[in-house]
Amino acid sequence: MNTPPPRALVIDDEGLVSIMIEDILTRRGYAVTVVNRRNHLEQIVHVDGWSLVVSDTDLATYEEMTTWNARKIVLCSGRTHADLTEAFPGMSYITKPCLEDDFDRVLGERHDR
Repeated sequence: MNTPPPRALVIDDEGLVSIMIEDILTRRGYAVTVVNRRNHLEQIVHVDGWSLVVSDTDLATYEEMTTWNARKIVLCSGRTHADLTEAFPGMSYITKPCLEDDFDRVLGERHDR
């Protein structure tokens, strides 16, 4: 019996950033869904089964993120380290522009490319 791939949700209103993150996660074996508008986010983020949510910090607050049904949430933002750690305490983050190695670091994974 085949096990379905882990599901990842990418939330970012910048099209190129979303595509780049989608490609990185797809190479890591995730089935990726991309949301680029807040009204779509409200409809999908509470669906069961998200292994990972990668979110731009401009589309949701910390309080909203803590209600999401996800095993792991990773922030992807252009904000500073100090700003992120204050506004989103305890959450993993990647600073834009993000690289594949950034995802390896926060996900605890290493993949041959």
